[in-house]
Amino acid sequence: MRKIEKFVKLLIEILDEVEKEKVNPDSLWHSSLLDNVVVPEISQLLKFAKNGVVYFKYGKKQRRLESTYFILDSMAPLDSVLLGQKILKLQQLYRKL
Repeated sequence: MRKIEKFVKLLIEILDEVEKEKVNPDSLWHSSLLDNVVVPEISQLLKFAKNGVVYFKYGKKQRRLESTYFILDSMAPLDSVLLGQKILKLQQLYRKL
């Protein structure tokens, strides 16, 4: 599987996981964070990736996802749930593209 295909697949998985977190009453993720940061960012990346383009919002030298900042800066262990783990996996892949 090509890197871009892995990228698209992971982006779709993240959006699916967001929907699960939205209906999970015990979610560590605030719905405003999901709606205002994660979904727009991942949707934008997916739009470009489906056309074979890796989008670097802040340029190729700045490859940190905004969603990753929230995981790392949060007092809640957002990286302990599947959504956080998938976003961190995306971050690793994003750096390699």
